[in-house]
Amino acid sequence: MKSSVPEAVTWQELLEGSHSQRILHSAREEKRALGPQYDSISTELAVVGGLVVRGPRIVVPRTLRNKVVKLAHEGHQIITKTKEYLRTRVWFPGLDKMVEVHIQRCHPCQVVSVSPERELLHVTPMPSEPWKDVAVDFWGPIHTREYLLVTVCKQSRWAEVEFVTTTSAMAVIPKMDTTFASLGIPVSVSSDNGPPFNSQDFSDFSKYLGFH
Repeated sequence: MKSSVPEAVTWQELLEGSHSQRILHSAREEKRALGPQYDSISTELAVVGGLVVRGPRIVVPRTLRNKVVKLAHEGHQIITKTKEYLRTRVWFPGLDKMVEVHIQRCHPCQVVSVSPERELLHVTPMPSEPWKDVAVDFWGPIHTREYLLVTVCKQSRWAEVEFVTTTSAMAVIPKMDTTFASLGIPVSVSSDNGPPFNSQDFSDFSKYLGFH
């Protein structure tokens, strides 16, 4: 039992703390003295060596709870690790909440914690006319092992779909050329800049037709 006591909290401190809560005589008297917070687990409590325990864990007196949490967090572990460490050794009502509050107020932890800043959302203006600005991407492969080359009008949401056997520039450019010949050449084409849209062949194609 003594091995479960945090190193810098002495056995005498625990005894004195328990004494100050009137945890003195019998298990029944001590459970009654602990109050309504302990009603749901009262059958799990016992008295060993003058201390109230819950299974192998010591029930920490109120006067020592802050000290126990502080000691458990001396290595500045994250919240989950600190909770895990304490749960295997001690118990008291509100343990999890006390750990969270303590670590949130721990200056060294806040200094080294990196809070990623979210990039500001930019609203894309609606194109003034259909097929002026389009977006293109792939879907698949599908069950035939082909890919769908999908070109969507940003204004009308109209979609043109072509089947391609690969995602290479040599396969994509003729299909897009056919689509643009039918519906017109857009001012801009948006993509994820992956293959084949970042290739030299596609760059030459865009310059040839005159879209961005």
